[in-house]
Amino acid sequence: MLLLLATLAHGAETWNLQDLQPKHDRHTVLVVATPGYAPEAFRPLAEFLVKKGHDVRLLSFPCLPDDASDYRRSIDEAAGTLGEHAVVAHGLGATLVLGTRLGAEQLALLGPVLAPARSEAADLVAGMAVGPDVDLTISIDKWTSGRQVNLSVPRPFGATDAASVLLGEDPPLQECASGPLAAEVQRWYLEGPDVDLASIATPTWIGVGLLDRLSPVEVLVPASRELPNRRLLRLGITRLDGKDLDHLGLLRDKVAHKAAYKALKKGDKLIRKQEKGS
Repeated sequence: MLLLLATLAHGAETWNLQDLQPKHDRHTVLVVATPGYAPEAFRPLAEFLVKKGHDVRLLSFPCLPDDASDYRRSIDEAAGTLGEHAVVAHGLGATLVLGTRLGAEQLALLGPVLAPARSEAADLVAGMAVGPDVDLTISIDKWTSGRQVNLSVPRPFGATDAASVLLGEDPPLQECASGPLAAEVQRWYLEGPDVDLASIATPTWIGVGLLDRLSPVEVLVPASRELPNRRLLRLGITRLDGKDLDHLGLLRDKVAHKAAYKALKKGDKLIRKQEKGS
């Protein structure tokens, strides 16, 4: 499939917005890539939404020493270039989205991190020395300049590495990630993200993976109840999906893609119905 890629790069190069479908008479969806992930990992999800008729923009970030507030500012700036739109995000990228100005009509979030999730692998992350170089995903073997984290050297954990345990097989990581953001994420493991969920009125759909170890169902579901306008779907065998999904499965698998699309479609109908009734 041939997609015309029009790119809008911010002057300071803190974010990059790719237009995957230039027919702007369609419903616009902003897909937000998670910092530290290769943007290409979000392409299958974005292209699936294009096939379903959405005007999709893919927002990604270079490896810069930005903290959470910087990334949220970048998301707001990119969203400000759009008209009415919905936002689709995954994992820690979804957590960042929840802390923005939220100008979107609705949110579709796959495996957002909303509360501390203790596990042996997570405790390994949380127990590392605090500082701008601490990395969630995880490499403590090699730093670059003290402000960026090298993701190319995995942190051993049992027979595998901690990133694969928490995220899933073959994590699509960039070569480096922001040190300041990594340090904040480490605190999120212990204290939870710095997001006031109860104040978020934006209609929010959440897709949950039953094998997700970064944002496990037993933690995510009760935490998400703080959102006043939330719908939640447990994806997996119990829903006759044919498989259960881990954290990366929520990003990669067509089961999750289809669920996010249906959530956007249903959410749009609910929004239009409310508008007619008001």
